[in-house]
Amino acid sequence: MKNIALASQFGSLLVIATFCGVMLCIYTSHLPFWKQVAPDDFLHWFSTYSGGISDATGPLGILSLILPVVTLAVTWSNSNSRIYWLLASLLMVGVIAITMIFFVKANTSFMNKTISVEAIPETLVTWGRLHFIRITMTSLAAILAVIGILKYQS
Repeated sequence: MKNIALASQFGSLLVIATFCGVMLCIYTSHLPFWKQVAPDDFLHWFSTYSGGISDATGPLGILSLILPVVTLAVTWSNSNSRIYWLLASLLMVGVIAITMIFFVKANTSFMNKTISVEAIPETLVTWGRLHFIRITMTSLAAILAVIGILKYQS
């Protein structure tokens, strides 16, 4: 069982950190570009290329939610690491909640061009703020995962 727990912990950390890195890349490279182009050009770009972004981030997001919860279950008996995996799992639940509540609707409106051109700049500001919150939460989850692994070993 210890090998399964270790594999689950390292898998969780890998997926959370990768998801965080992808979101950080979007925040630092895509978002500034989106904000500087004309709203019509942004909608064209987003409707053309956003499928590739969601194809990459979707599975990572789902795995970064599922694996920490599985890890919490398989490491539950270890009182040294339990709290860290619980907190990491809760942070990832929060990230997915924000995604479902705001990002799915916003990204769909961009992709389908159903948002008014006038609303794009303000929506992108909100998009960036909430995305930064998701990056922060995912970073904290990754840090907690590292601590959980270390505490599991002690």
